[in-house]
Amino acid sequence: MSSRIDFPFFRPLDLLLYAVLAAVPLYLLSRGGGGAERLLVHAPEGEYMAPLGHDSLFSVDGSLGPVTIRIESGRARIESSPCAGKHCVHRGWLGSDGDCAVCLPSGVWLRLESDAPSVDAVTY
Repeated sequence: MSSRIDFPFFRPLDLLLYAVLAAVPLYLLSRGGGGAERLLVHAPEGEYMAPLGHDSLFSVDGSLGPVTIRIESGRARIESSPCAGKHCVHRGWLGSDGDCAVCLPSGVWLRLESDAPSVDAVTY
């Protein structure tokens, strides 16, 4: 007869391993993306780059009419659009490298970019 206790599914130190394995992805997700340096604006008439360091409000011509874009405090957003659903406006502020907002009816999309390499779940 043995004096040790049999654990059918795991040993007590396995809980520590499971906790660490669960904490690593949560930590990586909570860090968010890095700071972006510029805004890429794609419109039917062409592509534009705008620095995020200067607050500005400008408009680009979309397929349905003008789309207003605001840059403020290193963030960007679609301020107003002539589209029906306004999902692009409700997307809110873009603040991290890789964030994007799209107005499909107008054919306008925004993406924050940086020169630093980004890490995501696929490449990590």
